[in-house]
Amino acid sequence: MNKFPASISFRQESFFRILKSKLKPEEDLSDFLSEHFNWSRATQYKKLNGESKLQLEDILLLAALVPDLAMEASDLFKAQNLNVVQIHTVENLEHLERYLFTIEDMFKTALSDPNHCLQYVARDLPLLYFFSNADLFRYKWAFWSHTPCIDGMPFLPPIILNTAERIYNLYEKLNGFELWNHYAFEAQRQQLNRDLEIEFIRPSQHAQLMQYYQYLEAKIVEAAANKRKAGGGSYEAKLDWRFSLNNGLYLKYHKEESLNTSVHSLHYVKSVNRRLLKHFKNDWKNHWEESVRLKFHSS
Repeated sequence: MNKFPASISFRQESFFRILKSKLKPEEDLSDFLSEHFNWSRATQYKKLNGESKLQLEDILLLAALVPDLAMEASDLFKAQNLNVVQIHTVENLEHLERYLFTIEDMFKTALSDPNHCLQYVARDLPLLYFFSNADLFRYKWAFWSHTPCIDGMPFLPPIILNTAERIYNLYEKLNGFELWNHYAFEAQRQQLNRDLEIEFIRPSQHAQLMQYYQYLEAKIVEAAANKRKAGGGSYEAKLDWRFSLNNGLYLKYHKEESLNTSVHSLHYVKSVNRRLLKHFKNDWKNHWEESVRLKFHSS
């Protein structure tokens, strides 16, 4: 039997709570374990309450069976310099749907902690704002998937659009800080102008999307002035001219913290590595202190 080294401890009861949360609503945890392990009900009970220890191969099997379990449970392993990374690669609608469900679950859990904290680094318009409008989200998907919109916006199924809308509403309730590149909105406008020039989008689409960009800009400025989002979450935002951070989202709740960093398009790396988080927070602090209060000027 494989066992953990003495230098590593593991919170087994919490692991099973996370496992249960990752199952489908209609799935029973006991039935799931019975399907994959030759455990009696008595053994199951002892495993669930931590009386009988899980072996390493048991955890590896469960991690293989349940998407995202390893990432969500990574902080239950206490070992020096543990480095757990999850890569989100979104290349089709199935990937996109799964990715959105992951964000929704994460935001719901964060909101259950009144002391949660969200910090967003925005080189351009944050992804979360694209979830606020179906046409804007379709356009963003077209951009990611290199699908011209000249014959119409790409189709996104209702489950994806509805999930995106729920995520945006959750985001509006989260308490957050955002650090914006001073060029962020201008970059978005230039992208739209370029897409019109190369006939990636039609003039009517360009006008509609540009109008919504301007609406979002006004909404963000108002939230920054009020220090409160429309959904009730506290909000502070600043502009940074000396921008060296990459697009990313840092989230802390229930004493857990993680960093989601964009690689390109919809390809993100999520990490709970303590050293990486420490460096990010230090860099964020330095940028925040040297930045100015957010105030965009629409052109």
